[in-house]
Amino acid sequence: MRILTIGMHSSQLDPDGFSLPNHDGSSAESANTFGGRTKSDEYFEKRRLAPPWAKAYHLWGLLLGMVIGGEYFIWNEALRYGFGSLAAATAIVTVLYWNLTNCLAELTAALPFSGGTATFATAAFGSAAGMFTGMAYTIEFILDAACYIVGASKNLNQAFNFPVDHTPTLILWWTLLVLLLLAINSWGVKPTFILLLAISLISVAVLIAFAFVMIPHVDFERWVLRQDVPLFADGVRGVFLSLPFCVWWYIGLEIAPCSAEETSNTRESTPVAMFASTGTINSMVLLVMFINSAIAPGIAVLSKSSNPLQDGMINALGWDPTGPAARLMAFIAALPLFSGALAALYAASRHLYSLSRGGYLPDRASLTWRRTGAPVVAVFIVTACAGVLTALAHYIEVSPTKTMESALIESAVVFAYVGYTADMIVFIRLRYTMSSLPRPYMAPYGIASAVVVISISLVGLGTGVWTSMVYWATLIGLVLLILILSPYYFRIVRKRMVLTPEKAFIRRHLDYLFRDTVEDANSNQLRLHRAGWSSDAGSGRGSAKKVGSAGGAGVVNAKWAEKMGSGRGGSGVGTHSTGGPSTSTIIARGSGSTTGTYKSTNSTTFITGPSRNLNKFVAPPGSPTTSIL
Repeated sequence: MRILTIGMHSSQLDPDGFSLPNHDGSSAESANTFGGRTKSDEYFEKRRLAPPWAKAYHLWGLLLGMVIGGEYFIWNEALRYGFGSLAAATAIVTVLYWNLTNCLAELTAALPFSGGTATFATAAFGSAAGMFTGMAYTIEFILDAACYIVGASKNLNQAFNFPVDHTPTLILWWTLLVLLLLAINSWGVKPTFILLLAISLISVAVLIAFAFVMIPHVDFERWVLRQDVPLFADGVRGVFLSLPFCVWWYIGLEIAPCSAEETSNTRESTPVAMFASTGTINSMVLLVMFINSAIAPGIAVLSKSSNPLQDGMINALGWDPTGPAARLMAFIAALPLFSGALAALYAASRHLYSLSRGGYLPDRASLTWRRTGAPVVAVFIVTACAGVLTALAHYIEVSPTKTMESALIESAVVFAYVGYTADMIVFIRLRYTMSSLPRPYMAPYGIASAVVVISISLVGLGTGVWTSMVYWATLIGLVLLILILSPYYFRIVRKRMVLTPEKAFIRRHLDYLFRDTVEDANSNQLRLHRAGWSSDAGSGRGSAKKVGSAGGAGVVNAKWAEKMGSGRGGSGVGTHSTGGPSTSTIIARGSGSTTGTYKSTNSTTFITGPSRNLNKFVAPPGSPTTSIL
């Protein structure tokens, strides 16, 4: 099968960017730019990532490795507001993440680049939005990594029979963990993903084994209902106060888009991996929440534990807290926390790499190690930042009742809420402005899912601002970051932006969609007016008609009109000959769906998709249109 390529005519494009069209398809001036300088092949050769390698099960391991640590610590702090508050907040957060993963799966399959959410923001609102989004997510993932390193270090202290907060050994663990994280991520994507997959399988197996062993010891009435903590200790307010801790059940699932350029068959693998990992985590959440909460020593004590699984087993099974079984459990519990830090730093390094490759940051930060394809400079920067934050978390006290460790956890949640809101605004905009972008996977509830995510995120953010100074401080820091980066972007970045693969793809797609140019594999030009569909409400039903064509060397102009009683669909068949070697057939079928077929010698493009606006097409996976990446 020959591949249809989307033609980009640089002479028609402003070197600094491209104006997005209005929703009705008309030309519009816009400040949204995502252009840049064309760089030599040598520039991109020095910044080449490893060839696409990861399969869906590797991505499953990456996402589980990032998230599974939340089932081992932090979540239990929500028990101080009662088990009912924990359960209600968990239900809300579960709804948030199922909708979020659906929307991100659609965007990743459509725009599979290592910039991830930064690429989506660039496509929707221009390069400035892409830079701010990329920086925000980089900071979030570094905060996540620091939280996991802190937790893993305390578990290792327990595993080797030191006091939990014994500073000399904590410094030793921080140093060893940071060096190990740096080495593994620098080694390349293969060892990173394989190790994450192995730890994820071990972590899930441990949680399942924990559930089976603990089921005979579950006593919900004694350890939950008869405790000093009511089901809803602070009413509705308690539910909202539990949200930040319950976010840690799932936080990190949004890293999937970062692996797009290192994943084979991204358009199919990413949605499958995201749904499989979300489903797996959902199952683990239910096991841990209902079993770990309902065993000794009870929710009042468990809410203060730094290792709830280990403490639950010690009390329920009568283990010696310093015995080999308890120490082994502490070591095993450190593994998912280590994998969380490894996955978070992988994602942060890919975001930083993408920003540097695009000219937003010094270009040295995107250099890769030719042997492994790892962006070693970016890996070093994000790992060093996480190490510094880890030390600060131990030595700085935010308030008499709040440690820096708790502040890092809350700050990461703030960045997550802001990022999720921004991502869903981007999702909604792209559904309208680039609705013909090939989407191998489409979120079943579309814009409704995005609205749900935005609503929950804003409620969680508002609640945090209402109750915690850390939220205020983080939001103020975010505003200051934007104020600092804005002059940097407009004075420096705009002059040195690079036309990266993702920007080239976005420009090519818009050139195809709004400049109406397609070049087939034979270099014959097929010029189609932007799909000129119209629908008239009324009785009866009409057939599609070709209203214009022109012969020549493979060049045609065609416009179609159709009628249907509902004014939304129609059916009909039309064919036209190009005067050249190509023949195409376009079919429209009713109820707001369209199907089109373009045939040129040995190549076929299928264009299909539900659409309220019939001039917007969506191509399924496997079509030549989707092969340009």
